[in-house]
Amino acid sequence: MAGLMDAIRHGETLPARGGPHRMIRRAFALLAFARATFGQPRESCVPLCSYDDLRTASCTVSREHVLDLVSLVDRGVWAEILRADGACQASCGSGCETDQLTGLCNVDRGWLTRRLALPVDEGGAGFGDRCGLFGRLLIEGMHCGNETTDQERCAERAAATSGVSCAWDDARKVCDVSKEGVLFLLRRDFRDELVRAGLRRQRCEAVPSEGLCSGDCAWAGGLCTIRDRDALLAVSGEDCPLETILRSHEGCAVEANASVCLERRRTDGNAECIWRQGRCEAHPMSLELDLLGILGLAHPYVAESFAQAQNTCTALVPSLCNVLCADEIELPQASASARAVPPPPR
Repeated sequence: MAGLMDAIRHGETLPARGGPHRMIRRAFALLAFARATFGQPRESCVPLCSYDDLRTASCTVSREHVLDLVSLVDRGVWAEILRADGACQASCGSGCETDQLTGLCNVDRGWLTRRLALPVDEGGAGFGDRCGLFGRLLIEGMHCGNETTDQERCAERAAATSGVSCAWDDARKVCDVSKEGVLFLLRRDFRDELVRAGLRRQRCEAVPSEGLCSGDCAWAGGLCTIRDRDALLAVSGEDCPLETILRSHEGCAVEANASVCLERRRTDGNAECIWRQGRCEAHPMSLELDLLGILGLAHPYVAESFAQAQNTCTALVPSLCNVLCADEIELPQASASARAVPPPPR
């Protein structure tokens, strides 16, 4: 990510291929947060909680219960994405692919990218238009990866492309936008944004000491400079849900003490941050609660039920985490017709 910051600040360098793309995919993966079993028949006991040993090492609200809650209010592209991804996790067949890094079966990357990038009136999530550079990388990455499944075909596509170039990402085994292509997009389509970010960087670098380095600036490597978040947001688009992820992560990242990190709480009482691998990060469930609103799924009943379930699960010891069954859920009759809709563009 540091190399992407340099590119935005200076318009000159980028990290080795795959760095910014991996960060972008992690961010958009959070937007398609609910996993597995969507749309499958309800079993006699849908677990309220499950033990998350990969992300938080704690008891959290189960994927199945989250999906039940989301299904009450979602009837659009997110439901389509979740159904497809759940089907792949149940049976890794047509329309699915195995992630080379995790070994998990997910919905086909090209199909998912198209759904995220396409305009809303064409059945997509609209991120191609809403998310600035990251939206453009989704679109261009979709073109690079279209029917390009090996390094040789990726090289052929790159040779035939006159605009944004493609390159093979050996770590992810995909054809994606090259680092030169990212730089090309920055210089061609985001010149004004780069100039403004550069001016903000200069103002930060004029600050002489760490004690005076605040606001949009952060002290790093003995120098006051523009915050990573603000450098990214300069090219991300004002209406992009990625902003919520970046702000949430940075809010936790400023905490250097584990106990202080773990004491941070949301207004609903749930944990805001977790301490993992020696640093403070946004709690995944906190991000999901925030993203419900961003995606237009935060009907008050759904948001309150989600928060209450997370509070209940957090209080359980690991041995009791998988014992509780979720109650049958349905929207209160008085508000059943008031389903959440995506917020209007700002």
